[in-house]
Amino acid sequence: SHSRQRRERGWGGHDSAGVWCSQVGQDHGIVSLFTGTPGQGPHGRYFVDLGSNHWLMLSNTRALERDYRWRGLCIEGMEKLLFRLAMRRTCTVV
Repeated sequence: SHSRQRRERGWGGHDSAGVWCSQVGQDHGIVSLFTGTPGQGPHGRYFVDLGSNHWLMLSNTRALERDYRWRGLCIEGMEKLLFRLAMRRTCTVV
């Protein structure tokens, strides 16, 4: 299972391949939904992250972007979080 092969959470500030970042496994759940599906499986898909918040800590999309080559749109309303989100992530940030 993917969850046993990967370290559990990225809450300690470690942005390493194989670390799930979401609070309650949302990122792992999405990967599980697409694993074994015909076509591209969990790789190379697209996300929209509304209320992205911190670029890493409790991020629902960081592991998808980093480990599964997902592209996406991160929408964040808190101005103080926008700069680091834009600097540390490859998603489009608005």
